Amino acid sequence: MNISDIYKILESKFSNDTELVNDKFIKVSSSKWHDIALFLKDDNKLKFDYLMCISSYDLGDKKTYGVAYNFKSTSLNHYLEVRVEITDEDSISTVSNIWGAADWHEREAYDMMGIKFENHPN
Repeated sequence: MNISDIYKILESKFSNDTELVNDKFIKVSSSKWHDIALFLKDDNKLKFDYLMCISSYDLGDKKTYGVAYNFKSTSLNHYLEVRVEITDEDSISTVSNIWGAADWHEREAYDMMGIKFENHPN
């Protein structure tokens, strides 16, 4: 399954909260991120069971930051990058309760970039 196919599945459920960018990644709204993350892991067509990496980035305007999540489905053998962008006043829902590997990566994004993760255990 390619990114366009994955996007169509997400768009059917979260139409106003997802955007396919240059056929490279899907940008999602921070307000729906936790719901979308659960769907990515639990949907039978997606099954993204492996969170490979989380990378934080600065958009260069001194107020907007992003987090890129890289996923793989080990059973279906497809890959996805999801990005969530926020201002420095906002926060992103933690996904450490969905993928345990997020715990350390989210702490690193907070320590290095100041990105806040709502309901993070640490």
